[in-house]
Amino acid sequence: MASEGKEPIRLTWAEWQRGRAAKREALAKKGLSEPCRRSTAKPAARAAALAQSALKA
Repeated sequence: MASEGKEPIRLTWAEWQRGRAAKREALAKKGLSEPCRRSTAKPAARAAALAQSALKA
């Protein structure tokens, strides 16, 4: 295994939360803070896409 002999990285919950907040802030500064298309897909749009793929098959 590639991780043999290496110590695991351990973070407290507070450290993890600070890291996530810093990442969100950096993304917001670059204008990339909007939710991604995958996580905001509309159920109706998904159903329409599935219906179209069923017609092709």
